[in-house]
Amino acid sequence: MNHKFSLLTALVFFCCPQVFGQGVALNTTGATADTSAMLDVASTTKGLLPPRMTTAQKNVISGPATGLVIYQTDSVTGLYYNTGTPTAVVWQQVAPQTTPAYCFSYATTPQTAPIANIFVNVKFSFLPQNNGFTYNFATGQFTIPKSGVYKISYMVIPSLTGGSSLSARVTVNGIGVLPSSAVTNISTATPMPGEVIVSVNGGDLVTLQFASSTAGVGIALPATTLGNSFSASITIVQIQ
Repeated sequence: MNHKFSLLTALVFFCCPQVFGQGVALNTTGATADTSAMLDVASTTKGLLPPRMTTAQKNVISGPATGLVIYQTDSVTGLYYNTGTPTAVVWQQVAPQTTPAYCFSYATTPQTAPIANIFVNVKFSFLPQNNGFTYNFATGQFTIPKSGVYKISYMVIPSLTGGSSLSARVTVNGIGVLPSSAVTNISTATPMPGEVIVSVNGGDLVTLQFASSTAGVGIALPATTLGNSFSASITIVQIQ
């Protein structure tokens, strides 16, 4: 037994000369450990392999330290670490960076409000840019793909008669989100922009609506001098 202990001690001193007095360096170059690290592993051909286990095995680790890392091999596989404490364990997956949800859509047809001062949904014609959203062309509703904070920017082209006004707003699940936009007594197709930032849940329904003080008017295709080819557009981007 003594011989085995002496041999092990000699191997530790020989293979890990930086063990005592500072962090441990594991490499093939003989470089010392960074002064800020207790363990400094360097390689250009190999990686670091954490313990691999199933969900059931992970969940019965006794008193896992805060920050303890494992690789889960079943269910939702991946790296997990304990963000809680040894007595109040919270396993959190180290999630890869994902592209935020976003979409851009525009309408290419004039649309009118059949009843004065009653909001109606804008019906968009195309969805050329989309990451995760579902759009119902029949109802004009966008389905939010995942919970978060979203910036919703829009543009409508009013088609008004003298003395009439037009309002536009974003709704979430049928409820208007402030601020809204409005113009009065504009008979030319002048773009009317708007923007809201709102916290929503996955599955919520978002619409862009407009209302006119005069029945039978609303939004229209602009004059060619404006350089646009749509009567309305909307951009929805997840920012948090």
